[in-house]
Amino acid sequence: MVTNFKNMKKTTLLFAVLLSVFSLKAQDNTLYMWAQISPEIRFIIKDSPFEFRIKPDEHTFTPPKYISAGQVGQTDLLAGVKFWKCKFFGYAKFDYEGGSWAGGRLEYTEVWREKFILSLQTRYFFGINSKSDNHYYFIQYAGYQMDKSKSIGLLGLGKWGVGKDFNEGLWFLGPTLGIGDQKNFTLQVALLKDAFDKDLYMTYVELDYNINFKRKK
Repeated sequence: MVTNFKNMKKTTLLFAVLLSVFSLKAQDNTLYMWAQISPEIRFIIKDSPFEFRIKPDEHTFTPPKYISAGQVGQTDLLAGVKFWKCKFFGYAKFDYEGGSWAGGRLEYTEVWREKFILSLQTRYFFGINSKSDNHYYFIQYAGYQMDKSKSIGLLGLGKWGVGKDFNEGLWFLGPTLGIGDQKNFTLQVALLKDAFDKDLYMTYVELDYNINFKRKK
């Protein structure tokens, strides 16, 4: 387990450095590139409906046009339960500027012939201090499992403020590639285009680390 954490730290740091440099230098007069790296540790208990997750340092790097500091980071804590083809998580997240939110996350996943995957997910957050606005996400994924270690698909990442017009939000869409054994580690990389801003793109990297436990009899 110690080795897994060391590898996770090195991998996350490497991607953070590469993506931050890329996102800040990839802009010109007509193109703006965001980059988001989202490492997630999943604590999975075999034969149990319960699951716990933590995103220790999700970072988004942007040109100063969008965030003056050029980056924003947050930590997420999740506790969930599986039922039918769904998972529900109670959710808390905290950004590095003092924002705090509580909310819920519901996801539905359908798999056909162990190859074709459809996943739909929504999240709703209530701000719990003056620095935190209410907002919600809608995330979509349709993919094809090529073999045990590779998948391709289409990813949609949408975020909207409560009470805002639909076209005032962010809705990134594009192709994605997944690599990993799914049991212990999976890397997903996507190149996405915002549906509402013709000049805005995002490179998205998700790193999922699974820590599996067996229930004591």
